[in-house]
Amino acid sequence: MRNSKKKIILAIIILLVAVVIILIVGKKKKEQPYNETPVDIYGEYQKNRETEGKSAKDEVAREEDNMNEYMTVQSIVSKFNRNVLYLNATAEDLDLIVTKNQEANVLAKYKQEGTDFIKNVLAPNYKTKYSVDDKYINNMLANYSKLNYVITDMYVIEDSEYINTYFVYGLYGETEFNFIIVLDRYNNTYQIYLNNYFKEQGYSKSNINSMKTLNISSIENNGSNTFQYRNIEREQVAQIYYDEYLDIIKNNKKIAYNMLDSEYKKARFDTIEKFNDYVKNLPTGNKARMASYTITQGDGYDEYLCKDALGNNFIFKVTGAMKYSVILDTYTTNVLAYENEYKNASAEKKVKLSFNRFFECINNKDYERAYGYLNKTFRENEFPTLDEFKQYVESNWFNVNSFTYQSMEVSVNETYSVYGTIHDYELEGSYDAGFLNKTFYIKLGSDYNNFEVSFGK
Repeated sequence: MRNSKKKIILAIIILLVAVVIILIVGKKKKEQPYNETPVDIYGEYQKNRETEGKSAKDEVAREEDNMNEYMTVQSIVSKFNRNVLYLNATAEDLDLIVTKNQEANVLAKYKQEGTDFIKNVLAPNYKTKYSVDDKYINNMLANYSKLNYVITDMYVIEDSEYINTYFVYGLYGETEFNFIIVLDRYNNTYQIYLNNYFKEQGYSKSNINSMKTLNISSIENNGSNTFQYRNIEREQVAQIYYDEYLDIIKNNKKIAYNMLDSEYKKARFDTIEKFNDYVKNLPTGNKARMASYTITQGDGYDEYLCKDALGNNFIFKVTGAMKYSVILDTYTTNVLAYENEYKNASAEKKVKLSFNRFFECINNKDYERAYGYLNKTFRENEFPTLDEFKQYVESNWFNVNSFTYQSMEVSVNETYSVYGTIHDYELEGSYDAGFLNKTFYIKLGSDYNNFEVSFGK
């Protein structure tokens, strides 16, 4: 019995000693400061390069062809230029509702906010080199405050696994202004060098070897210079192209004109005046929205065919990230989506596809092309001149027309009789929307752009 008690007492003593030891060790660990040695990611990356006989200086700039990377940098540029706007904005520019007495103070606050942001995102060595202060920023950027900025080219150097240097070429209005943007994807931070540094260093896209790494190893977070990596889904790309081009048309028609496919521009808009006449009739506001899109893969490019809410076509021939030329109709030059659809269509479907081209011409006010689609005998008898045809259409049809098919028959000479209704597409759904029942006669040719149309007046 005594032995049992001794064993119990001994076990209790051992347990208490163990608890005390654990508490003492735990306290010491708690008091021990946490001191993790920082990892030099950039340095480690360069050491690994050196073992392969390479260095950061060996990296050659290339055009950025990754849409996610491109849009990440573009979003940084857009945010920067939003703050440039603050430098010289009016209350109307910023959509502010303030009294005249309040306006000066409110705009002064916006100007200071923009100035402070720009100072925070500029590279430290850039600010040191140019002694950057508020006056410097105002002198450098205020004149661009109300100008739209368009990126024309973007090149990248992969400094390390996490550090990328981007050479961004672009225009404020018609004035060239380039940036260097360095991204630290480990810290999700960035820093910017402005156009004067860009020029002084002699960087040029005509000589990609001139664009070299700036040897930035990391970028500290200062509260303003953070970014979020963009992850663009394929279906979003068409919307991005559509939105950007509409924005360029609005802000700089000369750039928009120069972005047209060269073959198409020569055939459809051989002068910028003709282009300006066309785009001034494009819809604005809620009607200027993409309603549908089709993506077709071509030889060395992807074709994005976007259609807006009023049936206008925007075709983007894409060769890289945000590198594209533009076509604005489906009948002047070949469009892959329609060409492929036509080849695989039934005879009745081919009639509709061809007839759609005719009405696309009418809606585009391209009366000369529509006139060319008319059956020769019909044209000579009913509309001896282009002006007579134009006057008839403008007097009897609508500004924007859509056609509803009701019946289709084919005669022995393979001419299709199509009966249906022309609708006023602009006013569709309102009490004022007009309509017109009419029979058309279509004879198919060798392809979707080779057909003849006639109709009863």
